[in-house]
Amino acid sequence: MDMELTFQGVYQAYTACRKRKRATANAQRYDMNLLEHLVDTEQAIRQRRYCPATSICFVAQQPKAREIYAADFSDRVVHHWLVPRLEVLYEPMFIHDVYSNRKDKGTHKAVKRLQGFMRSLCSQRNDVFFLQLDIKNFFNSINREILYGLLKKRLAKSQRNGKITVEQQNVMQWLCWRILTHNSASKAINKSHAWQWANVPPHKRLENAAPKCGLPIGNLTSQFFANVYLNELDQFVKHDLKCRYYLRYVDDFILLSDDKAELLQWQGRIVNFLTQCLQLHLKTLARPQSVYQGADFLGYITRPDYRLVRRRVINHCRHKLHLFEEKTNGRPTSNVQRPTSNVQRPTSNVQRPTSNVQRPTSKTSNVQRPTSNVQRPTSNVQRPTSNVQPAGLLYEN
Repeated sequence: MDMELTFQGVYQAYTACRKRKRATANAQRYDMNLLEHLVDTEQAIRQRRYCPATSICFVAQQPKAREIYAADFSDRVVHHWLVPRLEVLYEPMFIHDVYSNRKDKGTHKAVKRLQGFMRSLCSQRNDVFFLQLDIKNFFNSINREILYGLLKKRLAKSQRNGKITVEQQNVMQWLCWRILTHNSASKAINKSHAWQWANVPPHKRLENAAPKCGLPIGNLTSQFFANVYLNELDQFVKHDLKCRYYLRYVDDFILLSDDKAELLQWQGRIVNFLTQCLQLHLKTLARPQSVYQGADFLGYITRPDYRLVRRRVINHCRHKLHLFEEKTNGRPTSNVQRPTSNVQRPTSNVQRPTSNVQRPTSKTSNVQRPTSNVQRPTSNVQRPTSNVQPAGLLYEN
């Protein structure tokens, strides 16, 4: 990959950014003056006058309520230019068993790898245990100064090794600093209702994060920076703890061993490392569990012999399929208020021009059908009998 800042590189970042986004209003406004925007983006970075635009903030309800920051399209172009170039420098130093926000990785491969770890250990030992840990309020707890120091150190090392030039180092380093010092929550445009925000705990909001802490969830740079930040933990577990069976997905990670005491010792050392080096804390202290009980990890209950999908994932999938079916069939979605039994429907009190007898107007069971209470023409109506004179004759007095 060409590490130099060029117009062609910015255009390639734009083409990657517009995938599955061309129908959005933000992308179409950018396309209206595409050449001017691309030239201005390149010049703004080169002249060190680039400034991120206002983000859009909304609440995502699945799998749990959390705030999402959608960067402006012009900022996303910059992110797609920066992140691939940083990946070239960082991928060689990332450990293999990190499965979040990386090419050819993902949740399915992480779960498959976890089951492979279980089978490998169970083939050697009878009792095998796992320790599953989670970092508390991860994205809002990331210290941006520590993160910038890690990025700066890596860029300087890459420049000394001849992977990038001094100018390329300065451009990427300044761009990282500009993105990290930007406060996305200060002037963000809110697109969610008050009742949706009520579902987000206050400590989960970026605006309530500690000074110089927090990354906006939803940005491409935040996903990559999360791996950079926790790479220190990965290296510690692999090289200091000498843990062979370890994998991580964002802030969820699992360690496996045939010794409970060893897992508890590792947990204590991980707590100290996170607190002293990264200013992070575990959500809770866990207890080692047998692999035969199953590890609830990334939407699956994983055991050595088989895997089960979590019930929550199945219900969410059914809900999505139901919405898709309604959309394809042209029926109202679940967000639209449907008629219920409280809706007043026409009844027999409605005057009809033809007859007082109510006729069925629908084939559904909710419509009132004529019953025995409805007055129909009966024997009360005078019908012609034998006493009635034929038409054209006069009655006798």
